[in-house]
Amino acid sequence: TSMRNQWPCVVESVQRLGPIARVHLQAAEPGAVALSLASRITAESAELLGLGVGKTAIALCKATAVSVAPEGAHASAAVEAGNHLVGSVAQVAAGESGDEITVALAGGGLQLVGFAPAGSGMVLQQSVVVSVDEAAVVVALPG
Repeated sequence: TSMRNQWPCVVESVQRLGPIARVHLQAAEPGAVALSLASRITAESAELLGLGVGKTAIALCKATAVSVAPEGAHASAAVEAGNHLVGSVAQVAAGESGDEITVALAGGGLQLVGFAPAGSGMVLQQSVVVSVDEAAVVVALPG
């Protein structure tokens, strides 16, 4: 897959809201602290995958769907209801159309790749907030 962000997870809950299901996931990466993510998928997909409490899953997200901003900055209104994670800059690759930022998530163990606006001026170890819309988090089964 071309999705750079992939984490082993365990399903914490599945909330059915009509044709939509909101799946709450907890990272299962050894050594990682509590990383909770939410994903919005169709209720039919949740049923086809057999998602339920305790089910092992993989959370995936394209780097292009991840926004990185300095801690304290407001995230885009488009991801207000999404996932917001705190971390620090581990790597910066400046680009004309956006700066690719690798973020070490708070608590250690997990990294995430996302983008900040071109010329963001982000530096190593800078505290940042990562935002990911719930609809951009894909749920897959291992194997």
